[in-house]
Amino acid sequence: MKPVSTLLLAAAFCIFTVGANAQTSPVVQTSNTNEQQPYKVALTKLSPGNEQFTKYILNVWKAYDDNRLDDIGFIISDTVFASFPNGQTVKGKDAFMQGLRAHRGQFASAVSRVTACTTLKSPDEPMNEFTLIWGEETDTNKDGTVQRFSLHEVFVFDKTGKVAQFYQYAIPLPAK
Repeated sequence: MKPVSTLLLAAAFCIFTVGANAQTSPVVQTSNTNEQQPYKVALTKLSPGNEQFTKYILNVWKAYDDNRLDDIGFIISDTVFASFPNGQTVKGKDAFMQGLRAHRGQFASAVSRVTACTTLKSPDEPMNEFTLIWGEETDTNKDGTVQRFSLHEVFVFDKTGKVAQFYQYAIPLPAK
């Protein structure tokens, strides 16, 4: 029994050592100089962005769930451009907020679950930072029917700290 315990202890030590080293290794974006790559990567020097933008977007999702959309207007640029999964595009803060209110107004409730949220920046795009969020949304229609979506949203913050572009991608999920 003792040789098995020693072996397990040694294996655990190796796993934790490798895991610790992997977590401290720097992450480097794929280079654009490799001629064998099938695509040129546009943004190659990504780094963590403004953490406040991540907090803003988490609060946006919470305001959407709670149907308090007036609480988010302060971070939306007057000239925002938005693109939605159905191909619809919207330009301008008033149109964006009106469309958001109309969409949320269809539901008796909305419940979100966030999988990940982060903000990234690149010296290749010095005027913008990109907040990316992934999660799921469960909407209950006013008639009681339920619909679920896997969501990915991209919020592009401009140099003034306002959302200048918004992109939403959604995949329907089966109801639980």
